[in-house]
This record gives sequence, structure tokens and C-alpha cells, in this order.
Amino acid sequence: MKKILSTMALLLLAVVALAACSNKQGSSNDKLRVVTTNSIIADITKNIAEDKITLHSIVPVGKDPHEYEPLPDDVKKTSQADLIFYNGINLE
Repeated sequence: MKKILSTMALLLLAVVALAACSNKQGSSNDKLRVVTTNSIIADITKNIAEDKITLHSIVPVGKDPHEYEPLPDDVKKTSQADLIFYNGINLE
């Protein structure tokens, strides 16, 4: 459990660092494009990065990740993402 928390903290720190490196302000096109694999990671990421990112969660809120099938839009957004977050404990 301790390893999972430290890994998540490190990943979230990376989001903040990457968002802080951007010197562009303005339109959503200037924001870092981030994709997360589930709504929990998306919520954590959004709370830390706030409006510095454009966020897409592959599995939407309220959907069972074990039964969700990715849509073509999910694949497109993932391939165009600047950063992808997943939990890393073989649940994806």
C-alpha cells in the first residue's frame, strides 16, 4: 500500500511539474493534454493540476472499469496525449 501511494504521489508531482514548465497561457490548445485510465486517477489529477490541463478519463465516472470497452475517441485522445496516467498494478 505504501508503494502504491508513493508511486501515485510521484506521478502527480510529475503532472504539476510538467504543467508548471509550460510558459504558455490562454486557450485550451496551450494546455497539457492528459489521459487517465479511470475516474479516480482523473479526479486526483484534476484536483492537483486544476485548469492547467485538458483531461480525459478513459473510463467515465460511474462505469465499471472491468466491463468498459474503449471507444474510438478514447484511442484517439490517448494517442494525442502529452501524458498518460494509469495505476500500474496490472488492473488495466
